[in-house]
Amino acid sequence: MLRRRGDRAALLAHGRQWLHQRVLENDARGALALLQECLELDPTLTLPDPADWGPLIEAAERAGLPRLAEAARAARAAAQSGV
Repeated sequence: MLRRRGDRAALLAHGRQWLHQRVLENDARGALALLQECLELDPTLTLPDPADWGPLIEAAERAGLPRLAEAARAARAAAQSGV
């Protein structure tokens, strides 16, 4: 529904919350799919819990998704530098 309305801000807010939940549940497949969607919407994505970056990057590497891992590293670095 949010996608149909083109509500990018709401999609990102919803995605950020679900990403955290997926990390807590150790749902790597769901988290990586959602991470990809969120990074496509905003390459400088920030997360409610910055500690989630580590498990997400590791999951992307284990899944053989180097571009996603690199995009996540770049977003983490941007968030840490305040860009």
